[in-house]
Amino acid sequence: MIQLQPSPQLHILIPTYGDSFYFKETLLSIKSTFGARIRQGLVLVTVVDDSRESEFKSLLKTFGDPNFEYIRNEERLGLEGNFNKCLQLTRAQYTMFVGCDDFFLQGFYEQFCRVIQKPAQIYALGVEVVNDVSKQKKGLIDFTKHLLTPGSKNNEEEVHSGDAFLARLLLGNFLYFPSLIWETKSIKNYKFDANAGVVVDLELIARMILDGHGILISKRPPVFAYRRHRGSESSIQKFTSQRFLSERSLSYLLAGNAKELGWWRSYLFGRLLITARIHYLISRIEFRFHDKFHP
Repeated sequence: MIQLQPSPQLHILIPTYGDSFYFKETLLSIKSTFGARIRQGLVLVTVVDDSRESEFKSLLKTFGDPNFEYIRNEERLGLEGNFNKCLQLTRAQYTMFVGCDDFFLQGFYEQFCRVIQKPAQIYALGVEVVNDVSKQKKGLIDFTKHLLTPGSKNNEEEVHSGDAFLARLLLGNFLYFPSLIWETKSIKNYKFDANAGVVVDLELIARMILDGHGILISKRPPVFAYRRHRGSESSIQKFTSQRFLSERSLSYLLAGNAKELGWWRSYLFGRLLITARIHYLISRIEFRFHDKFHP
């Protein structure tokens, strides 16, 4: 009797670029969270390497799990190019783009199986922000993200869409991109935009919301750890004006798109750019203190 191979539920893609310091912790968390399901073919794991050196390959080889796939780009593709390469490679019902410095927490798979019972195109599970040494990090940015995140008082998962959700997202991006779970058949209709720069994730999410897709938000206990550390791209970019300029350009563009649909709340928040302006001001103050005390 022929045994049918189970259809993959989730494809975890890890686009890599530079620093491999936390990579092993990411791999260990994947193995401990999904171990048996990876061996059964229910969960796929692929590392898509866009770094200058091949440290990730040697680390993966040392890790010694043949179920972890490794692909190295022949030419460097950059941020959005590597995301699009990952998008081409995904072959499960659901897709994740996980950072090589992030990791999974206990209970992720159980929450994943529960939330996908509700129809949505993007799923956002609970996130814990951690620092360089994997300890919980509490800062102003993440406190603000928590306040902006929609959800009911009893922490049930809810699907959000339309003008109300996009307006909140334009008020301040409260999502953590590496933690998001994407319905593959929906995201396959899109590409990451090379013109969006460092806000390429927000641009794609907003475009999907404008097209009528929905996102499920869960405020249950965290099952994914998002790392903020000094060497991360987001930490580097916050001390420059580039992120603010990219956010402003995208926000104005999305405000125009929202206006065409008659989404006036989204139009208003897209033009005001309140949170991004405050964030930029705080970042410049931080930079001045950083420059003063770390010459």
